[in-house]
Amino acid sequence: MATILSLYPGCGSHLLGYENSEIRLALDPRENARGSLERNLDIPTNSADATKFYNRKQKGVDDLLELLGIDGIGDLDILDITTDLENPEDQRRPLNLFDVFGIARRLKPKIVVAFAPLKVAESKNRQRFHSFLDYLRYDHLRKRENRDYFVAFTTIDAGDFGAAVRTRRTMVIAVRCDIAEANNVTSDQAILALLPKTKEATKLREMLGDTSPAERDHWFVETAKNLPLKKAIADLPVSPDQTSILIPTSR
Repeated sequence: MATILSLYPGCGSHLLGYENSEIRLALDPRENARGSLERNLDIPTNSADATKFYNRKQKGVDDLLELLGIDGIGDLDILDITTDLENPEDQRRPLNLFDVFGIARRLKPKIVVAFAPLKVAESKNRQRFHSFLDYLRYDHLRKRENRDYFVAFTTIDAGDFGAAVRTRRTMVIAVRCDIAEANNVTSDQAILALLPKTKEATKLREMLGDTSPAERDHWFVETAKNLPLKKAIADLPVSPDQTSILIPTSR
């Protein structure tokens, strides 16, 4: 069973996607988020900001390991991160990627998964964000022959992976080099092949129940996008001999 530390998960709905895993601890300074995690998901929480552990260096690492109940550096399976900050290098505010990547550098988890706003990797920011991820890739930026993680990022939509709503985010996946190479992953680009294939929401039919056609159309758009295709399929005749062919004019 994989052990997980989650940083700033909010209500934690995405944590349900981790199968055969144990969320050992969730750090979130927001009281309502902690209440939701404890009541609904039975996840232990702590109100401390991740920067508290990062800034205290070895003492912070030791405290975090004790809270997680794991033996040492490198034993954590997954570090899960969520941030709403659009500037990944902003170190003056909680929930920033720079400091939480610092937690990754200290704990050396096997896998790091981070969710950030779209803006961090928009076209004008893309190259800068790619360079920013070097902070996670390498222990020393001046010694790039010593790589810690293979790292890649992409844009995902939660509706493409079984969620009931559409939420687009930038997703970062980092796999520690020893784990990656043991599974024949030897480049940043190869990390993207680990993403699951997209699918429509699996629980959509159960969620809809006896709702109106307009409501069904709404949820179809939210999960499968292509409402015109749905309507075209619905308009197909039941019997093939009722099919008619429409030929457009030359205009």
